[in-house]
Amino acid sequence: MTVRLSRSLPERQVCFMNRDRVTGLISVVVGAALAAATLMLPASTMRGDVGPKVFPSICAAIFLICGAGMLLQKTEAAAGKQYTSEALKRLGIIAGIVLLYVIAMDLIGFMIPSIAVLFVLCTMFSEDLQIPLWKRLLFAVIVSVVIYYAFEKLMVLRLPRGRFF
Repeated sequence: MTVRLSRSLPERQVCFMNRDRVTGLISVVVGAALAAATLMLPASTMRGDVGPKVFPSICAAIFLICGAGMLLQKTEAAAGKQYTSEALKRLGIIAGIVLLYVIAMDLIGFMIPSIAVLFVLCTMFSEDLQIPLWKRLLFAVIVSVVIYYAFEKLMVLRLPRGRFF
């Protein structure tokens, strides 16, 4: 077994830990951590309420199932797909953005950080597509408002309000 970060692989060498498997492994670890953290949440005391564990449990299950699927795929199917240093850098930046998002939601609530993070991520992922600034910003606002409405009004679940507001 060899782990290579370069794009070129010799014809006969099959790399066990290709990009999909690395991503799958990360997904399984994140899913397991999320499942463990979910178990520490308190149960709901309200009759008929699903409680705070439902959505994190669903997310943990999705991470675990998708990660396991990526880990179990055939090696030959994606033998040449390896992470480049640029891809690893982008992955680190995205992880940092998500961490800042969680901290910002705790401090200033759901709406402002959600719009900002969606805008930044849309900008990162659309840099080759030349999508106008106003479209990225409009998308971020619409998605944030729809998520807010779905959680707050339809499911009657409170989103973070923030400590300063």
